[in-house]
Amino acid sequence: MNRLKQLRKEKKISLRDLEERLHVSKSSLSRLENGEREAKESMIKDLAEFFGVSVEYLLGISDIRTPHEPFGIPNQKVLDELGDDQELIKTFHELIGREDTALLFHKMKTMTPQDAKKVLKIIKAIEDEESEGK
Repeated sequence: MNRLKQLRKEKKISLRDLEERLHVSKSSLSRLENGEREAKESMIKDLAEFFGVSVEYLLGISDIRTPHEPFGIPNQKVLDELGDDQELIKTFHELIGREDTALLFHKMKTMTPQDAKKVLKIIKAIEDEESEGK
């Protein structure tokens, strides 16, 4: 499994801890990490859910960690860039779940957190203007 070891290291969790949390043997997990074993669909979903990533990311099919990373960069990096601007943070959380913005964000996968902040400001300004016009 392409990214299992990386995700486990990021979370600072041992194979033993993962074994206990997911009720999967340590040896099975080790074989998965080393590509010596294929995981069942249910295990793949459990691992993706546990690590908070998409199945596609876990399997190495996509570089977008979760379906809710609209800019193709980790949400936390965007949130860090937004600092304590609560209005932009609220806008960000509203936009990541909307289907009507998915294509727009998909096209901007290589965006930096700074550029993501600029786009969020523009979208928020447009939405504010529309709200005032109602």
